[in-house]
Amino acid sequence: MTLNSAISSALSGLAMASRATMTIASNVANATTDGYGRRELELVARDGSGGSPGVRVVTENRLVDLGLLNQRRQTDAGMGEAQARSQALSAIERIVGIPGTPGALSTRVADFSAALTEAASRPDSLARLDTVLREAEGLAGDIATLGRDIQSARDDADTGIRAAVDRLNTGLEEVQRLNRLIQREVAMGQAPNGLIDQRQRVIDELADLVPLREVPRPGGQVGLFTENGAILLDGRVARVELGQATVPSFTLDGVELQGLTIDGRSVQTGPGGPLSGGRIEGLFAVRDVLLPAAQDQVDLLARDLVARFEQADADPATPVPGGEGLFVFAGGPVGGPDRAQHLAITSLVYPAAPGDESRVWRLRTGLGGLVPGEVGDGRGLDALTRALESLGSLPGSAGPARDFAGHVADFGAGLGRTRDAAETQGATVGARNMALRDVEASGAVDTDAEMQRLLVIERLYAANARVLTAADEMMQRLLAI
Repeated sequence: MTLNSAISSALSGLAMASRATMTIASNVANATTDGYGRRELELVARDGSGGSPGVRVVTENRLVDLGLLNQRRQTDAGMGEAQARSQALSAIERIVGIPGTPGALSTRVADFSAALTEAASRPDSLARLDTVLREAEGLAGDIATLGRDIQSARDDADTGIRAAVDRLNTGLEEVQRLNRLIQREVAMGQAPNGLIDQRQRVIDELADLVPLREVPRPGGQVGLFTENGAILLDGRVARVELGQATVPSFTLDGVELQGLTIDGRSVQTGPGGPLSGGRIEGLFAVRDVLLPAAQDQVDLLARDLVARFEQADADPATPVPGGEGLFVFAGGPVGGPDRAQHLAITSLVYPAAPGDESRVWRLRTGLGGLVPGEVGDGRGLDALTRALESLGSLPGSAGPARDFAGHVADFGAGLGRTRDAAETQGATVGARNMALRDVEASGAVDTDAEMQRLLVIERLYAANARVLTAADEMMQRLLAI
């Protein structure tokens, strides 16, 4: 080996050590950066046949386990779906309340029952009759509020779907833009690792919406597919939009709700659909399945309450026109008058006009009563109590016979079971997600290992510098001869 060859080899070693130091520094600096893939230099030896011997840096490789990454993204989507379900159900469950706590629907029923019992013991007390009316108003108001809140939650879910679809489309466009930049860098012989990191972060941000699978494509590009085979990005970006609803269609306050389309083609939004398995499916389930089922149950509770008191009049001799009871449906907007949100108290117990005397005594005598009657007669209050506590199935239902408090308890328990199932699913997927993230972290930047590599590079740098020093001394001696 000539001195020139030795100097060339040592210089290439110094250049390699400098580049390796930069790579290690980048790894350590980004040890906690989301989406960062650990870098490692790819080296080859120069044999000297076409030039000087030494070492050559081929490229800086970005080390990421794509299979593991795809698995983790599937669990991200599963967590997004479970969270959408459990959050909506928890919100409704909080409105219904925990049995026995102040403000709970079951507590309101118990307070109404207690007010009836107290009034029946002193039917002459207008104050106690007023308490019965206030508790009845509270019960009707709580059920009506619950019905409205469920409809509002469905509207929120619909808004959430629109926001999620917009985020998905925007993210796919950004991935496509980064694909083009990466392809250009690769064509120029560059290593676009920073752009690839950025692309991974964008895809990770979309992973909770739908279960994405990343597939490598030529030129450093990637394609994105869902677990059920929908092509979201593969050379071109698919357009996901809200469009014609799939069968069966659903309505919200009489307005037909939209379903999903991919490139103008209507697709299923439930389990097994091309975009199923993520937050978008969870929001559709909330809007079109879970909350409508809860609304149906609340409507049945309201209808049961109305039906129970229609036959509770104490005086058959003075029937109420139309068989109206204490609780009525006051009508409302599109969607039918017999909805929970339209539940109210009959006007027969209120003053006929401002300034008139209260007609709360009709709780005692019967709603069709024309005069207060015997103040000590509590048959009307007893009839109201029997109506509340009588056993029966919900209207149009073949379910078990319960008193009204039992039906309310069944409704709350059903909500709890559905929410528990969603939370259990979320916890299971979350545990798997955490395990996969731990495996990801074990293959990411290890600062201790990077420091060990830096020590090796430092020794290599010193050795190559020593070679240059020795070659310089030899050259000086040759020149001195």
